[in-house]
Amino acid sequence: MVDRGELRGREYGVDRRQVEAQTEHQHCHNRKGGRHIPDKTYVITEIVGTSEQSISAVVSNAIEQSNKTLKALNWFEVKALRGTVVGGTVGEYQVTLDVGFRYLSDEEMKAWLEG
Repeated sequence: MVDRGELRGREYGVDRRQVEAQTEHQHCHNRKGGRHIPDKTYVITEIVGTSEQSISAVVSNAIEQSNKTLKALNWFEVKALRGTVVGGTVGEYQVTLDVGFRYLSDEEMKAWLEG
């Protein structure tokens, strides 16, 4: 039987083993005397950016635009690269990204609303 967490991970393209490895890394870090890392929950959403300049410009612009409306944006992963060809040269670059943003704690949400 597949648990809900695993199904949810598949829905968003998250490999359960990656999540388990990250969790294990955090536990190891804590056992070695590092600072406490609180549990966090992330939402993963897919965005697509375009640019006529470069792939790097696409990624930078997409993250900057996403950060305007997605609070606690923490990471991204490039999922696909595409582009158009116009007259034998690159016309436009297109990048599909998964971005992860963290659910805010009650205290963080209150501070964000007040700030």
